[in-house]
Amino acid sequence: MLRSSVNMSEKWITLERELDIVRSYVTIQRTRFEERLDFDMEIAPEVGTARIPKLTLQPLVENAIHYALEPSIDPCRIRIRARADGDKVIIEVEDDGPGMTPEFLEELHEGRIQTRGQGIGLSNIQERIRLTFGDEGGMVMSSKPGSGTVVSISIPWIREDDDDVQSDARR
Repeated sequence: MLRSSVNMSEKWITLERELDIVRSYVTIQRTRFEERLDFDMEIAPEVGTARIPKLTLQPLVENAIHYALEPSIDPCRIRIRARADGDKVIIEVEDDGPGMTPEFLEELHEGRIQTRGQGIGLSNIQERIRLTFGDEGGMVMSSKPGSGTVVSISIPWIREDDDDVQSDARR
C-alpha cells in the first residue's frame, strides 16, 4: 500500500487499482479496530477499468474512519459504491457515523473550519477533480447529524484503453 500510494509517477490509475489501495488500507485499519469497522463495496463490474486520479478514494475512507469510527465506541459501517451513469462514473463513500449539521458542512465547504486531520484533505481532492475535469467533474458532501455522511464524486468515464488519458481530461 505504501509503495503504491507514494509512487506519484502515475497520476491516473484504474478504479480497480485504487480500490486495491483502499482494501490494503482497510486491512490495516481492521487490525486496529477489529469488529468495529464494517466495510463493504458495491462496485458495478463495468466501471472497474475507469481511470481516476490517483489517491481519490483512500483519503475519503481515511476521513470516514477518522471522523466517524475513531471517536465512537460503536461499530461503524463504511461503504464504497461505484456505478456508471451514462458517460460518467459516480463513486460514493458513505459512513453511518455522527454526521454533521448543515451549518458545519457549509463552513467546511467554504474552508472556514480547521479540521484535525493531517492527510490529503477534502478540499485537495475537490480541487484536483476541478483542475482535472473542469465542470465535467464534481464532489458533493451530504450529511445529517446522527445519520452519517456521504461523499459523492462524479467524473467523466475515461476507459483504461483510452490512448491519452490526460488529453481527455480538462486541465
